[in-house]
Amino acid sequence: VKRLRGGVVVENGKVALFERVNERGTYHLPVGGAEVGETVQAAAREAEEEFGLTVQLGELLRVMHFTENDRYDYTAEVVTGTFGTG
Repeated sequence: VKRLRGGVVVENGKVALFERVNERGTYHLPVGGAEVGETVQAAAREAEEEFGLTVQLGELLRVMHFTENDRYDYTAEVVTGTFGTG
């Protein structure tokens, strides 16, 4: 089972989502695969790659179980960075 990690970035009361280029009109939370032995920091890495933000991860919000993977989403507070430069 593949483990996915994601961060829910909230800034000024708004949740940050991204639009997938190949799926116009669909918006998603940042999420990526965690390598074997990688901790929850995979979620922080995804926020930096997708949004250009360094985040501090907080509590586990939800776990979603799918046939081929499990997804773990955490709260994420912006520490530094400029939104949209990822």
